[in-house]
Amino acid sequence: AENTHTTESNTDDDDQDSDVDMEEHKRRLKHVNSLKEKTYNAVNWTMSMKRCRFAKLFHYSLVVGLKKIEDQNTYKPYIIASFPVKEQEQVENILNFCFPDADSWRPVTHYSSESYCFVLTHEDGSRQYGYCRRLLPPGEANRLPEVYCVVSPIGAFNMYEQLMQTVENLRKQSLDAPQCLLKAAFSRTFPDPGQEAWINLRLDDKRQTVILKRSLDEKLESVSFGPLLSHLSIDVLLKVYASMLLERRIIF
Repeated sequence: AENTHTTESNTDDDDQDSDVDMEEHKRRLKHVNSLKEKTYNAVNWTMSMKRCRFAKLFHYSLVVGLKKIEDQNTYKPYIIASFPVKEQEQVENILNFCFPDADSWRPVTHYSSESYCFVLTHEDGSRQYGYCRRLLPPGEANRLPEVYCVVSPIGAFNMYEQLMQTVENLRKQSLDAPQCLLKAAFSRTFPDPGQEAWINLRLDDKRQTVILKRSLDEKLESVSFGPLLSHLSIDVLLKVYASMLLERRIIF
């Protein structure tokens, strides 16, 4: 009798394990299907964006700085200037991507400028690309960096990098000069692959033309991952790859 009772008990346990495994399987299958649908929508959206002809070179531009948090020895990002005008609440997530390390900054006298890009993926699969250039404003005293950022629906890092480098060169002249460039660039039509966008502006009564060339091969518009692969270990690369598969946010 004891053996029979034990066998029945084991059978019940196996049935419960099977029920749990089946529910877990259904949950995972549902999650995978949702990821596939999001990826499918994102790919379709990206391809449709590449076929579109945009009347503007980007959605909007931001100049982001750091200001000290009251009664604390840390900083938070804020909008120095924007075009078209944006309220801080509208772009709060963008500010955090411009300065993900805001709380660790302190005024410095020297800083090597750097460019980087981030991608925001929305629930409907649409994407926004943020192209940033972080630089130290002109001066000799200790100071905090600024980030110039343009937000666009198109992934074209190399072309926007040309714009960001010109912005930095103009920033050495004045705070207004980069804003003049961004306002003039805003109204330019986004070029087709292999074509150019000509931006005419007047600074100090002098005419200047900035030419942005878009790569003919769309594959060459992405960031080169060579430096990234050479600086990360295999373990870190695997973690990055796993995070990408899980669609987690990654900041390099």
